[in-house]
Amino acid sequence: MEQPDSRTVYTNACMTMREDTTRRPDGSTGIYGTVDKPGFA
Repeated sequence: MEQPDSRTVYTNACMTMREDTTRRPDGSTGIYGTVDKPGFA
């Protein structure tokens, strides 16, 4: 899977939310969301 684009959707002192555009092996695209909270598991 490729990641052709990534953007920060929201950020504050506690967390950052990111949205990645992905390209699957069959050529279709999708969106993958990530929440990063430093200091949390």
